[in-house]
Amino acid sequence: IAGEGSSHVIFDKRLSSHLEVSQKSSKSKTNLDKRSYHVINSSPKVRFSKWAIYGKSVLSRSTKNLFGFGKLTADVTSYSLKATNKEPIYFRLKDIRVQSAGKDPKESINVKARQVSTQKGWNAIKAHGPTIVMTPGNWEVPLPPQDFLNALKKLGYK
Repeated sequence: IAGEGSSHVIFDKRLSSHLEVSQKSSKSKTNLDKRSYHVINSSPKVRFSKWAIYGKSVLSRSTKNLFGFGKLTADVTSYSLKATNKEPIYFRLKDIRVQSAGKDPKESINVKARQVSTQKGWNAIKAHGPTIVMTPGNWEVPLPPQDFLNALKKLGYK
């Protein structure tokens, strides 16, 4: 998970609340069933701290426990994913927030000072992360879907 350039990703809940793993079940060929998983490790460790969030004016300041990062890697494992099931596995980031460290002080993030400024409001910087699809037996990452490319563009990739 990375925000390219000056973009950063913000978690307001633990990693397992933002990462969803799903797979079609053998019982239902149309619905995706959420799968349980365990985060083995992540780099950096997801540790929350108090951040200042500035709104439309300097007076509209609030604090939240957040974790902001430019790049995060994580290893996950799951006992509910069976080797006999050949259906694709979907990894999706949900309810993340994205903000760039731009020159505009009204729309930026300062990770070192733990400050986020947004004129649009806290919910306006919420974004849906990319969905990565992996097929059992073929663990090479396929070409990204269009939604993934749109998320990368929002994160700052060109």
